[in-house]
Amino acid sequence: MEHVAEQTPYTFDFARVDPDVWNHASEMSRPQNDRLWIDPTPLIPVFEQATQPRGYMLNRDTPQPMPEPLTLAERLAGRLKDLRAEQLNTPPLTPEAGHTHSGPSYGR
Repeated sequence: MEHVAEQTPYTFDFARVDPDVWNHASEMSRPQNDRLWIDPTPLIPVFEQATQPRGYMLNRDTPQPMPEPLTLAERLAGRLKDLRAEQLNTPPLTPEAGHTHSGPSYGR
């Protein structure tokens, strides 16, 4: 997970997560009698608590108050907004020059 976080503007600070909460979430994610697969859903709050903006770790010991980190929902909403803006700024696909047939050629 640290490797994945290196490619984002976020980092993990697992010291912010209560070990009992983490252990309980981990236990709940394991396969159960009625569910034979791993369910990562209980671990979402653990990673939400541990995920911090990258600058947070650098300023961790300063007496200045840190801004409240964004929730997972806020981060996802921001990313969705960015993707929509990207889509609006992307020109539509056009057929290649000289290519007017859009169906299969069947060897013609």
